[in-house]
Amino acid sequence: PRPGVVDRSEWFPGQRSAPDETYAAGQARLSPTDNGGFHRRRVGHDAAIYEDRADGLKQLLDIGFHNFIIPFVQTEEEAKQAVAAVRYPPAGIRGVAAATRASKFGFDTNYWHNVNDLVCVFVQVETAEAVKRLDAICAVDGVDGVFIGPNDLAASIGRLMESGSKEVQDIMAGVPEICAKHGVTAGTLAFGPEQSKTYMDMGYTFVGLGADIGFLKKAVTDCVSEFK
Repeated sequence: PRPGVVDRSEWFPGQRSAPDETYAAGQARLSPTDNGGFHRRRVGHDAAIYEDRADGLKQLLDIGFHNFIIPFVQTEEEAKQAVAAVRYPPAGIRGVAAATRASKFGFDTNYWHNVNDLVCVFVQVETAEAVKRLDAICAVDGVDGVFIGPNDLAASIGRLMESGSKEVQDIMAGVPEICAKHGVTAGTLAFGPEQSKTYMDMGYTFVGLGADIGFLKKAVTDCVSEFK
């Protein structure tokens, strides 16, 4: 399956819609991610949490998500908390439920013993201060990748909505090398094919290419322009 992201950090439809999101992603042959999720091992689904992370992540894990992009991780300690939230003890603090959608309602008797090794965690680094701590964040056992949020990074240095500025791009250019030192994947979001190539040349290997609303907006704009 191809990786796909369901972004709940910018738009949160509620937990009741999450099973529909995993089903829709499966029908489209996507490996879903919901801005608390990222897909690297190509197993299962993904999601994003921000308020009560441990509780919210547990609900999404029990629904069937496996891969997570955790928004706004600022420190090594927050990265450790994110990793712990998605793993059963002793590796983490995830609560144990006997019969959930993720374990096929208990029929998958190996689920509890195997799932810790199938969960993938990306932490979203969204400020210049967090980038300064990136070496320590990447060193956390269980962090599989780092996802840079270009717009939030730009805002954090006083360049609101100027993610293409030299200052922002210079910060982003240093990220892949730090990630590679720890065997961690570097990811980010591009706003078009040319920018995606720029990021890949920097060393980013997981690059989101736009968003659904952007694709819809362009399609509508192109359609209307044909009739002017």
